[in-house]
Amino acid sequence: MFEEKLGVLPKKKVVFDGKNLTIGKETIVADEIKRIYFQPYSFIDNSWGAVYFSLTGADNVEVVNNREVKFTKGQTDKVLSLLDMLDKEVVEREVEKPIPQPVQKNIRVCPNCSSANIDFVGNQKKGFSVGKAVGGAVLTGGIGTLAGFTGKKGKKDLWHCKNCGNTCELKN
Repeated sequence: MFEEKLGVLPKKKVVFDGKNLTIGKETIVADEIKRIYFQPYSFIDNSWGAVYFSLTGADNVEVVNNREVKFTKGQTDKVLSLLDMLDKEVVEREVEKPIPQPVQKNIRVCPNCSSANIDFVGNQKKGFSVGKAVGGAVLTGGIGTLAGFTGKKGKKDLWHCKNCGNTCELKN
């Protein structure tokens, strides 16, 4: 008999009574499990360990949450004891190491999806100021109304993300 809560918030209760494996609310008949895919916990990239119970045995596994259990480093021994009890073919999957990306400076990315696939839309320039125009007219006469057009260029540029459609302001 195996009964443990695995993972971290929320933990999944995993029970094996010798015939049935229950993961959360999903119950699988142990004889129907064709293959178990096991990915050990990785200290290198601090990833979870995971176990997926396949009913088809296919190599190209699409993970189904109700047949997958994630676990922490401290729960590894418990998971291994469960796998011994099940006595099924276990395929160990290598932990995919992240591919280091070259560091690029001054690249603008979308704050919503982190994509660099963004286009410059324009700069938010300050428009005509009635207050400046009235002040200029009072001080210098009619020609002072042109003071309403004076002002600094906006400090932020507008960008549009082609991936998520987000429009955002990014500093110059």
